[in-house]
Amino acid sequence: SELLQAAEKLDWPDTSDPSQRKKACVLMYEVCTSGSVKIDLPEDQKKAKQKIFGLFSTASGPLTATEVLGLVVKEYGIATAKAEAKAKQKEALAAGCECAANAAVLQAFQELSELYFKGGNSNAGISAKKVATAIQGLDFEITVGNVMGLSKGPNKVANIGKSSADKIKEFLSTGKMQKLEEKRMLAA
Repeated sequence: SELLQAAEKLDWPDTSDPSQRKKACVLMYEVCTSGSVKIDLPEDQKKAKQKIFGLFSTASGPLTATEVLGLVVKEYGIATAKAEAKAKQKEALAAGCECAANAAVLQAFQELSELYFKGGNSNAGISAKKVATAIQGLDFEITVGNVMGLSKGPNKVANIGKSSADKIKEFLSTGKMQKLEEKRMLAA
């Protein structure tokens, strides 16, 4: 592949010498982010280089450029492949939704649920999962105008309370959900 060829052409330092590892990280970062095929590293350049540098500490001896590339790909994946997988997942979610327009909100709550479980907060994880299930079963589009009615009144939907409706409204208005962003940061 393009990445492998680029790694093979590098003037790779001896990584058994700790002082040369930083140079190796910079070279690998360039390979991972400059070609048409990119690795899904953290967007922050410093963090990305730290992640690559961390791979050297797990190795028992010196690593070649292709070995480091293999570890980076295994750890972070190829960005286009991840984007395609995410698009397929979104398509599948839309197919599983009674109303395909709600797929993005559904996906946000499913991710929030997963992050709560990973963080050890199973109660919040279960609640978010119940909200996701409720959204999946709606046969109408959730809008900023009708979202608050899901939590109370004649159109109340089971498992959607005021705080969930607030999160949905925030997501529909801004494209983001503060709680989800916080959980992503903690998980990173």
